[in-house]
Amino acid sequence: MNESKISVRYAKSLYLIASDHGMAEEVGKDMQQLLQLIRSSADFRIFLESSVIRKSQKAEMLKRIFSSHVSELTLRFFDLVAENRRENWLESIGRDYLDLMREQMGITNVIITTAVELSADNLEQITQFLSGETGRRVELTPIINPGIIGGIVLRIGDFQYDGSISRQLAMVKEELLKNPLY
Repeated sequence: MNESKISVRYAKSLYLIASDHGMAEEVGKDMQQLLQLIRSSADFRIFLESSVIRKSQKAEMLKRIFSSHVSELTLRFFDLVAENRRENWLESIGRDYLDLMREQMGITNVIITTAVELSADNLEQITQFLSGETGRRVELTPIINPGIIGGIVLRIGDFQYDGSISRQLAMVKEELLKNPLY
């Protein structure tokens, strides 16, 4: 069975249990913390992927790392994942859980990329505007990329709007190369 099917099964199971206990959003926050740690710590990623460390040691270490930061349900889930030797798939399980939770709760995740950090007021205005346009609750994920020079890039699901200055300059360059003036 491939990783995608396994991670989706684990994510669905966790979501169903969390929903039954009224903890879907709380566990979602726990999964966000997990993903943030995985993305920010190469050592943690190596720990999860290591086949040398015994499953009992991994379960204990996960408990130590997260015990004061996540719910008891999430801790028990991490223990189950370690027991079944699936801890190296926690990143994809966390992503799948968040995708499922957002879908079930009618939340659209929007990634907004800007050259500079936006103020909280600007982010709130953008969130309200996009909620009105999509008819759904919007969860905005801001990313700062000075390489776009200015403007914004919005990613809503599979749709991307690129209103960045770097893209506009690339389009001008492409047009000039297609139709040289000389």
